[in-house]
Amino acid sequence: MDFIIQKAVAQDLPALVQLENRVFIPSDGMLTQRSFRYHMRTNNLFLVAKEDDSSTEVMGYILVFVRRLSVRIYSIATNPAYQRRGVARALLEHVLKETIALNIYNVKLELRETNKSALKLYESLGFKQKLVRRNYYGDNESAIFMQWCYGNQL
Repeated sequence: MDFIIQKAVAQDLPALVQLENRVFIPSDGMLTQRSFRYHMRTNNLFLVAKEDDSSTEVMGYILVFVRRLSVRIYSIATNPAYQRRGVARALLEHVLKETIALNIYNVKLELRETNKSALKLYESLGFKQKLVRRNYYGDNESAIFMQWCYGNQL
């Protein structure tokens, strides 16, 4: 499947909010239009996948907090209509290459313990499980914390 990855812009806001509401539940700490707009103005890496430059539909997005020595993948979502088509993998690979270009070699994330498909994807990209925090989310589900370090993958 062909698509492009680019920085999120204000025109993406309606599609981003719609995607967030389709994919996440309130106990996940869902992002709002205001928070999406805020992250567009920061040094964070906020990318969307689209079919082409003129498309208003967002196939997926990734929001990454960039720090001096590490990166945290804060949120990633794929529109259900495009799941299992490589969108999340492409967004993650793009971010890993970007972090290397920034001379940052440590990427962290957490995910719900029951999200087996995401766990499988992260492990296929070289992320390693570091710990499990019980009752981490607002609905008491546990979280798996993972880390990727340059040199072990890509």
